[in-house]
Amino acid sequence: MNAKYLLFLLCTLAVIACQPSGGDDTPAVAFYYWRTTFDLTPTERRVLEDCDVKHLYIRYFDVKIDPASGMIVPEAPVRFRSLPPKGIRVTPVVFITNRVMLRRETNVDTLAANIAAYIRRINRAVGLPEPDEVQIDCDWSTGSRDRFMAFIDTLRHRGGFRSLSATIRLHQAKHHTITRIPGVDRGVLMYYNMGSVETDTVNSIYDRKIAKRYLGSLKVYPLPMDVALPIYAWGVHLSEGRVTELINRIHRADFEQDTNFLISRGSNLITVKHSLIKGGRYYRTGDEVRIEEVTSKDLLEMARDLSRHMSARPREVIFFDLDEHHFNKYITNYESETNFFKDVVRCF
Repeated sequence: MNAKYLLFLLCTLAVIACQPSGGDDTPAVAFYYWRTTFDLTPTERRVLEDCDVKHLYIRYFDVKIDPASGMIVPEAPVRFRSLPPKGIRVTPVVFITNRVMLRRETNVDTLAANIAAYIRRINRAVGLPEPDEVQIDCDWSTGSRDRFMAFIDTLRHRGGFRSLSATIRLHQAKHHTITRIPGVDRGVLMYYNMGSVETDTVNSIYDRKIAKRYLGSLKVYPLPMDVALPIYAWGVHLSEGRVTELINRIHRADFEQDTNFLISRGSNLITVKHSLIKGGRYYRTGDEVRIEEVTSKDLLEMARDLSRHMSARPREVIFFDLDEHHFNKYITNYESETNFFKDVVRCF
């Protein structure tokens, strides 16, 4: 399947699409970019152009505790091999592990100052302008809540950025009287990674039964929110009844032509028939790989469910994440759809 045909599938009208909601307040299409080297492929650039994308959320770096020194350090900062297309606004995203916020010794003033300085250092090095917005991604808990909220307040008032946003997990939205609401301008509801990765999990990325437990709470959540939806897949390697590995950027199509694997019809389980090394991984006879992904039907279902339960229409729907690998392989789920990303946002 060539790139032009893939783009046609992605960016033309769909038969099963939601109908336009009317007016000019339909959410915009945006993307996360989560790889450590920023370098758009021609296909990715055309997707941005053809889907009228004006906003990219780029993961700049992670913040974690270094196991050797015990210090809080940035990890895997983004490297810009090329720059985002002109006319696209870039929002740096910083992922902070909850362990950083759980640690009593964490000084939120120092942390906020260091993060702000490092973001500006990255932008200056490649000639990007001062960002209008910075987004913080942290799965804070009740134990880290107070420190995280203090950090957000410090970054907002001393960081010098015009706007601040934060990712919001479903459990944080439902139990906001306990987890509290961060003092940001907007939140982004992460509508994925709903279950734990266990041996008996069917799909940890999206499970409508789990989602329904949280949807009712969105009407009363007071923070304005945009929505993040998944367009990725991964594989769960199961061996001797245990989860041994989570394999990123892998799809069912990776196994369909390999006779060493048995693909179960009507199931997302793939069984290893003969021991082998594939993609640098050892698979033993009898092992299983559970492919977890989200179909086009699932995404439209997600959007419709959210539109019925959110207190206000989102400003943006941010797809996670912009990666040609998903378009080339995961796109097989979308062959009956066209202009798919815009079809999803029309559901709101």
